[in-house]
Amino acid sequence: MKNRWLAPLLVILVAGCGPVPMPSAAPSIAPPPAATSIPSAPAASTGTAAEVQALLEQMTAAVLAGERDDYLALVDLADPVFALEHTRWADDWSSRHPVAMYSLELADLQQDGESATGHMTVAWAFDPSIVAEPSRITTFPASFSTGAGGWRYAGEAWTSSEVPYFVLRVAPGLEAVVPDIADVLPGIYGDVTAEYGYEPSGTLEIKLYADANALVANTLLSLPTIRGWNEPGEALKLVHDPGGPPLAPTIAHELTHFLGFDRAGTRRSRMPWWLDEGMATYVASTIEGPAGDRLAQVIAWEAEGELAPWEEMAVFEETPVELWEHVYPQGYAMVVFVTERFGSDRRNDWLAAMATEVDIDEATPAKLGRSFDRLDVEFRDWLADQR
Repeated sequence: MKNRWLAPLLVILVAGCGPVPMPSAAPSIAPPPAATSIPSAPAASTGTAAEVQALLEQMTAAVLAGERDDYLALVDLADPVFALEHTRWADDWSSRHPVAMYSLELADLQQDGESATGHMTVAWAFDPSIVAEPSRITTFPASFSTGAGGWRYAGEAWTSSEVPYFVLRVAPGLEAVVPDIADVLPGIYGDVTAEYGYEPSGTLEIKLYADANALVANTLLSLPTIRGWNEPGEALKLVHDPGGPPLAPTIAHELTHFLGFDRAGTRRSRMPWWLDEGMATYVASTIEGPAGDRLAQVIAWEAEGELAPWEEMAVFEETPVELWEHVYPQGYAMVVFVTERFGSDRRNDWLAAMATEVDIDEATPAKLGRSFDRLDVEFRDWLADQR
């Protein structure tokens, strides 16, 4: 793979980390990182600044009140990807994860006709009995638009470019990384689609954030610290981190999810979460090299009788946090086993069957010639043979 050790991006993968320690009763909020630059434009008029400030106050009040529809009425949802992402963002805090504190502040508002940009600082916190995540704060370039209904929030501000198979959007100030990313993307696309045995029909949008909290603030407020994110119909989201792990495997991991969603009709497939993550981890390992430590951990778990029950890791939202650390390595190990035992073509047929048609209990005998329970026994025997 060309540029395999490209200048890396990124911070901690969503379901691969353990639970973050709960904050104290009165957690302190660290200052936000330095804001990325926004291309120069005339400063907004006093009238525009006042109207946008009033908009921010309405947005804040709606979030604190859990009023999803009132909030979305204040947002420009013309961009379909942003509309889907931000609607899901609102679904999160208006249903399962209401916030205990939320505030918005805006600086350096600049106006260019019917659009405006500024540095928006977002701070939020949860009741720790609902979400065991610390209070957070971040600053990112935000955009606003105006029309007959007045000013509306239009999401993050981006510098955008097109690459074969991708639309690449980076936070202003990160433009220098675009050439290297653009150079490596076609090779990653070719490797991942060949390994997965499927090419998507659509173009994948990539969004590169300046820091992890900016990604979380614009994805789901209740998430732990993450370095990558992709859900059906959404952009592949990454975090710029020059001192972090290599870029290529992380993009390969998230692109694998995108292929699964696309084959399922831009929605989640019927395969269990542990298998979805296991396959994405396996594909990423074909770029970064075999994940020997991960496989060794699963071999040790089998020897100690500590493998997690598959059924308890089948659905992301229902998987206990204490089992998250098992999802990636255990799923990866199963994919390695199936690939070695049956070959990549039969493995991919097995995965394809779970796209829209059947679940794993039906796909396994149909494509691998045995029940899933039998496959699990063979998997455990395979692990034991490698001790």
